[in-house]
Amino acid sequence: DCKVTLERINAFYGKMAENYSGYCENVLTRNIDKSFFDTENRNPFGEVMKCFVPYHDDIYISVLLEITHFDGYFKNTKRVCHTWDYINGTLFDKGYFLKKANKSKRNIKKLVGDMIISSIQNGNADFSYTENNLKRYAYRVNPNNFFLCKKGIAFWFDIGTIAPESEGFPTFVVPVNIKENELSENSSK
Repeated sequence: DCKVTLERINAFYGKMAENYSGYCENVLTRNIDKSFFDTENRNPFGEVMKCFVPYHDDIYISVLLEITHFDGYFKNTKRVCHTWDYINGTLFDKGYFLKKANKSKRNIKKLVGDMIISSIQNGNADFSYTENNLKRYAYRVNPNNFFLCKKGIAFWFDIGTIAPESEGFPTFVVPVNIKENELSENSSK
């Protein structure tokens, strides 16, 4: 039932937001004394959580969270994604789509790595690394770092991993028929 699923999802993220709010309050309390001695009037603390829904249909819903921590000097942003079974209102295991797509983690790493190298060689992207250096990083894909999108499964690299921090999260889409959980023909290109 759609309504039951929405209630479960809302309850899950409601609890997550509540825990996050409590965490922020605790960190702020620990840091509040610093602000009185901050002669440059810097904000000694900042936390932001953004929520996106990059994909949903009558079977799946993918929810992407971006959490930014700022201590007055350094900013650090992390991504977390949950994929839900919209019919049963339960979270999918991280490896579900990789298994269904008949792609092992090793193959996914090679596939995404080849996309990166190809984009560099074709001049479509500039990651500020030489091609040889980039090859060492290109295949360090974390298969757990993915979300669903209209074109397939999007795998991202954490900020600063293969590109300057100003580039955000480099993301590469493996074309997959989400409904059928099968790799599209053009994914091998």
